[in-house]
Amino acid sequence: MNESTAAVDSAATAVDSIVTAVDSVAVAVDTTGHASPDTVKKPYGNKPQGVPIKKPSDTSQNPTTPSEDDFKNLTRGNIAHNIPRQMEVDEWYDAKVSVSKGVDTMIVMSVMPKKGTILSTVLVGKSVSIKLIDPTGENFTIRDLNTEKQQVDDLTGTTWEYKIKPLQPGEKQQLKLIAKTTIGDSERDFTIYDTTIDVETTLTKSVWKFTSSNWAFITFAITVILIPTITMLRKRRRKNKPDY
Repeated sequence: MNESTAAVDSAATAVDSIVTAVDSVAVAVDTTGHASPDTVKKPYGNKPQGVPIKKPSDTSQNPTTPSEDDFKNLTRGNIAHNIPRQMEVDEWYDAKVSVSKGVDTMIVMSVMPKKGTILSTVLVGKSVSIKLIDPTGENFTIRDLNTEKQQVDDLTGTTWEYKIKPLQPGEKQQLKLIAKTTIGDSERDFTIYDTTIDVETTLTKSVWKFTSSNWAFITFAITVILIPTITMLRKRRRKNKPDY
């Protein structure tokens, strides 16, 4: 009886060991398979602990979109431009644009020519970009003498200067002046001034240019065609003149 009882006890012990092992495997599987996506299981002592993970910040909103506060931070300022309205072909002309913050027009006008300057009000951010362009790309050569985008302060007028040369004559040829300001931390530009300037380019220089380039042909025409023709007409007139 003692031997039989011992055998039964041994068998029971073995079964208990198997059940314990199975339970351990089940716990391990449950621990791994049911982990929340927001946590990872990190061992701490004899029990697994859930350690929270920070979710990435939501970047679905466009960071370049300015807020209402950005618009409120714009300052009322002034823009002045002085661009010749009449030019000769193949001659260089000066053009100037100035922007300032504040309502005092003297700040911006102090750096501009007194004659022919046009003044307007604008909303200004921390920096301004100025572009002077030929919409056709064929009528003018334009040289920028300054950086397109510049900081604008409260005490002085920020200036942009250009050299302009008309390439061909014509009435109401257009130059386009565009001013953009930077709003807030978005560094996004918004147009604050957009105007078209009509320019009349005269024919005088073009006539001289044609004459200089074709002097040989013109001399030939005068010598071979025009002078003989005038001489012939004079002879006919004398011949037909009645004698008294």
